Amino acid sequence: MTELAPVPPWRRPSTWAWLLGALFAVLLMLDVRERPRFEPDTWAVYGGAQATKACLASGQRPCPNVSYFPLFQYLVVWMAEALGASPEGAMRTLTALSVLSLLGLVVLGARWLAPRQGTGAAALFVLGTLASYGLWYARTTFNELPSALVALALAAVCVDGKRWWLVGPLALLTGLTKEVALPFVLWLGVWPLWRRTAGLKWAIALGVGALAGTIPGLLFNQFRFGTLGNTFLLDPILQAHGVALILRQSLAIWFSPSGGLLEVAPLAGLTVLGVAGWALARKDERSRGLWLLGLVGATTLGFARWFSPFGWWSWGPRLMLPWVPAMFLIALTHPGLPALLERRGVRLAAGVLALLAVSLNVFAIFGDGSYYGFFEHNRDVGPTPAIQADPDAYFRALEGLEWPKVHFWVVDLWRETLPTAGRRLWASGALAVLAVCWWWHAGLRKVEKA
Repeated sequence: MTELAPVPPWRRPSTWAWLLGALFAVLLMLDVRERPRFEPDTWAVYGGAQATKACLASGQRPCPNVSYFPLFQYLVVWMAEALGASPEGAMRTLTALSVLSLLGLVVLGARWLAPRQGTGAAALFVLGTLASYGLWYARTTFNELPSALVALALAAVCVDGKRWWLVGPLALLTGLTKEVALPFVLWLGVWPLWRRTAGLKWAIALGVGALAGTIPGLLFNQFRFGTLGNTFLLDPILQAHGVALILRQSLAIWFSPSGGLLEVAPLAGLTVLGVAGWALARKDERSRGLWLLGLVGATTLGFARWFSPFGWWSWGPRLMLPWVPAMFLIALTHPGLPALLERRGVRLAAGVLALLAVSLNVFAIFGDGSYYGFFEHNRDVGPTPAIQADPDAYFRALEGLEWPKVHFWVVDLWRETLPTAGRRLWASGALAVLAVCWWWHAGLRKVEKA
């Protein structure tokens, strides 16, 4: 029997996929370095970190001027300063963490899915993550992408249901990065217990990790607000009331033409909803469908109850971002998916959607700001006091933003941005998408020859 000669690295599609992906990552990091974006939240986090140190030194309790952001962001600033970073350097550290987290999402998802579900599932995860609104948040200091990376790792461990000693630390980290993570952590962790692939050790590790991730946030709230609860997030005036309003905002999170998930993360969104429905329709996979649908429903309805379901200053539904990659990975573990992903029409549709989505999200990075800042103070809805003065008027204005009667801004974004800025980043992103599609196709050909 003649042995096949090893294929040189430069002839492997996976090599070019990773190289072009790395080029895209380098250009994104250079753009972040040359044009750092510090949102008002960035300054609030940095100022809160300084106020916390002053209160600790003086013994003042509660500590004013410490905003409602998760403890994790303050920890990053303190660590950067301890290593000698300047104020700008500390804030740049938050952005660098976002970029690295996006890269971590792509690598972790692809490396975890490839041996379990094949090249097709791994390639679809890379495309769906790369061509999503995560690109926009990779240039920001928001905490969503670091939280998404930890939640993705937790979801992967929960799907396997074997490494009980990892579930505790990952549950703890997820709780530190997102104060509202507890119900989602528990729902993710219940899967191996539901399937009876894990036992008492898993349950104990999950409970201890979830509790350990929640307690620091409660104590931090006591330190800054004088109560265990986050007084801003729990303010009754900032809650949406009534079934009709909550359902309308839930639909907007997914379907709004002003940046719903199916617009800014089409591959991930369509896969999650499609697989959830597919699994529910099959008796042998119904439990998987219920698990995935429970995660979709809990996140969507939970954030739809807030006065700002998209996350105030945002591009797309920012509050959903930490959980989208985890839901995407869970959807891609459906046993019937590898065969579906072998169809040429599915691959073609995924490639076209990825090119369109990566273009939209790259161009949004270089836009003038009128296409995001969904709840900026200069928009129709006004600042936070607007809802305090007249909640009904606020939610009517919000409905106009979520469901505009005429919507041409996507065309404007493409026309205005491509000739002026972002061409290098767009070109490398498009090449990376094509390289991943080639890797996907080559992986199927390799299976056919075997």
